Amino acid sequence: MKIIDKHIWEPANGLTLEPAALQVVKSESNTLVIAGPGAGKTELLAQRASFLLETNSCKAPRKILAISFKKDAAKNLAERVKKRCGTELSKRFQSMTYDAFAKNLVDRFYLGIPEDYRPNSVYDIAEMDRTQNDIRTAYEHAGFVRPAWLHPRDINDFLEKEIVRYSLPLPRENDYPTKNAWELLLKGNVTGTARLSFTMITRLATYLLQCNPQLRKSLQMTYSHVFLDEFQDTTRIQYEFVKTSFYNSNSVLTAVGDGKQRIMVWAGAMREVFPTFISDFGARSYQLIMNHRSAPRLVEIQKMFFSRFNEQPISIQTNPKWQSSDGQAYLHLFDDHVQEAKVIANLIQEYVGDGSHKPNDICILVKQRVDAYCSALLQELNMLGIQARNEGVYQDFLKDDYISLCINTLILAVRRDASSWTYCRNILLDLKKEDDSSMNFINHRES
Repeated sequence: MKIIDKHIWEPANGLTLEPAALQVVKSESNTLVIAGPGAGKTELLAQRASFLLETNSCKAPRKILAISFKKDAAKNLAERVKKRCGTELSKRFQSMTYDAFAKNLVDRFYLGIPEDYRPNSVYDIAEMDRTQNDIRTAYEHAGFVRPAWLHPRDINDFLEKEIVRYSLPLPRENDYPTKNAWELLLKGNVTGTARLSFTMITRLATYLLQCNPQLRKSLQMTYSHVFLDEFQDTTRIQYEFVKTSFYNSNSVLTAVGDGKQRIMVWAGAMREVFPTFISDFGARSYQLIMNHRSAPRLVEIQKMFFSRFNEQPISIQTNPKWQSSDGQAYLHLFDDHVQEAKVIANLIQEYVGDGSHKPNDICILVKQRVDAYCSALLQELNMLGIQARNEGVYQDFLKDDYISLCINTLILAVRRDASSWTYCRNILLDLKKEDDSSMNFINHRES
């Protein structure tokens, strides 16, 4: 593919980026991007990947690594990059979660982990509802005695945090019983099969890189650029992993996040991750002020909330596609969820009844767990004869790779469809590559 001169490169698909976003896209140094709701964080990273690949600023055969928290976000970013710069160049863009990145390193190079903390080559991932019980069982086998001050109901939470509290190797004074619990889980001496949580795997990946400077150097040579999405929710363990991987290297890091959207403090997210990153990596900070998603009226409500959070006033701008009169937004305060359900159900009935909206035009967004948040609302709607369903169930189902493969195969069975053919072909090619990679790894171990 022809290389584009970086001085004449323009954003893909004719999109217009605000000045700060364009500076980030073309930056050659570590950057921290503060981007609020609707600022286009995913698009910013996709355009940056497009710039780096199309101008060969990420020099072939080096790659770009993008790390997200959720599989959906990682997949969405990869698809966006593919649309922006094409299939061939997007092969050098690898998008994965923190957990997948850490697990990939541990699985491929576990023999490089010192024997005291080396896991079995075959292990299970501790499921969310079993992780704490597995760790508690390991501690009990290791001789753990519950301190008198620790309430029995808190013991599982305490031990789950305790086993990953320290970096590896464990400080000598904490070798027992935590080290014994580690060993029991790594070798499968409690459940029959080694069982690790993703947090433990991240600790192991960090330790692996600390013990193998050549592997760390190879990682840095592979990825000339690294993207860190939803950076405000990065935990201390994840940050240590990133720092071990790319600190004091030539890899260029781009972190994107928004402190006002930090929702994972309860799960260990670092409150001071932004200034820590700026200090450690010498990053320059940028702030995006454009809200592409929200109509002007909704932006005004957002500004009101910012003032309640004692945030510094920001001159948020709406996308030029909006007229100043576009959009309607109202803020309701309810005494309880029952009142909320009744008011919203009646409002929807008015919309449908006067013919201004079709039922399919109406979407209710909730923070999480639609079944729990909307149970009363669904009942109210049913009483009014309005059918509603939890789309989250179908969305998760349809996003599954296996289901997508089945659907596209069925489409090909009844008609010719280029996109379905391409999807199925790419899945088969990826499976072949994975199989070849596994065979090469097995042969390497046997030799």
